[in-house]
Amino acid sequence: MKKINLSLIITALVTVIMISACEKKAPELSVIEVTLATSAAFNGVSVSNIPVEITNTVDNTKKTVLTNPAGVALFEDLAPSTYNISASKELTAEVAFNYTGFSKALTINANLQNIAVMPLQTSKQTLTLDGKAGGDLVIKEVYSLGAANDGYAIMFKDQFFEIFNNSDEIQYLDKLYIAYLSPTKAGQGANDVPLGLPLTSFVYASKILQFPGTGTQYPLEPGMGAVVAINAINYKEQKPLALTVDNSKAQFDTYAITWLQSLGRTGNSFFDVDNPNVPNMNCIYLNIQNNGFFNMDDYASIALVKSGPVFTETIKDPTITTSEVYYMKIPVSEIIDGVDILAKSSSAAFKRLPTVIDAGFTYAQENGSANYTGKSLRRKVAKTLASGRKVLQDSNNSSSDFEVVAPATPHSYNIK
Repeated sequence: MKKINLSLIITALVTVIMISACEKKAPELSVIEVTLATSAAFNGVSVSNIPVEITNTVDNTKKTVLTNPAGVALFEDLAPSTYNISASKELTAEVAFNYTGFSKALTINANLQNIAVMPLQTSKQTLTLDGKAGGDLVIKEVYSLGAANDGYAIMFKDQFFEIFNNSDEIQYLDKLYIAYLSPTKAGQGANDVPLGLPLTSFVYASKILQFPGTGTQYPLEPGMGAVVAINAINYKEQKPLALTVDNSKAQFDTYAITWLQSLGRTGNSFFDVDNPNVPNMNCIYLNIQNNGFFNMDDYASIALVKSGPVFTETIKDPTITTSEVYYMKIPVSEIIDGVDILAKSSSAAFKRLPTVIDAGFTYAQENGSANYTGKSLRRKVAKTLASGRKVLQDSNNSSSDFEVVAPATPHSYNIK
């Protein structure tokens, strides 16, 4: 009798365990199926055996899968979330010449941001690889976040950006443009809103500067950088303990007060200081009517633009309803180089440049809040030649091309 009771008890326990196991909810895992294609400009480039990477925007985990011969990469057993997807393929100089006419190695890229994947869903996405021949001039460094440990005496007055000659020939800066891109908000605040304008044909500038010169007045030798300082002042001398820079050796500086006054507007003499020994950049466009100057946004996306165009067409910011804010339209086809700097790793929706110019974006701190840290975004070195000249990495993807440094390093790659 005891044996029968024990057997019944064991059977009952097993039944309960099995029922409980069945009642447990199965993991609601999902799938992303990515198909790679190429733009018409690169029709014929193989899409087989290309690494495709997905990034979970919630926890920043990454996973990479190679495409099969049909150009498909399958990501299985994924947690429902929001993902960024990217892919890139390097073309040798010989192969690139067949598509671009330039005998220079090239990286073509593709990406998608904020792809929402639901439970038990197979999300099918297509990425189109595209790119343009790397420019001889590149943006080497952008320091926009402002000084640290300065008692808020310097703040962002020590900002600069640097243009670098990445070629083996003399390049001329004369009449090239620099555009500060919109929106000014880059995903730091909870109420930040993406601009929402298409990036296929145009980017949108809140401020535009132009290098002075008539054509050959401002040569830049191979392996050399030209610094454009907001104020060409030695802030390190003013505040020795601060994490700041000496901008007194800048090749150019910005100064808007005289220009604004000529238009019947007012400048800002507290932040805008002229160094008479340093050539001024030419002021072209500033969408702030009064009390404006050519500082960069904390998280500053900028573009180097060809000398040919004259910019006249503006567009209203569709996200601002309390006032009228306009940006200057710049054709993507006129951009030589650009870098997208956003607030943090989850700010992809705030990109200001199309994939063909910058397939990714960079940031100073994963969680944002990097202003007044003395940090700077600097392009990496791809190789150093026997002559000592540095060749900088230029895959048209700032996610991999740039690194964070502190303090900022003006002229740090110069060969002499």
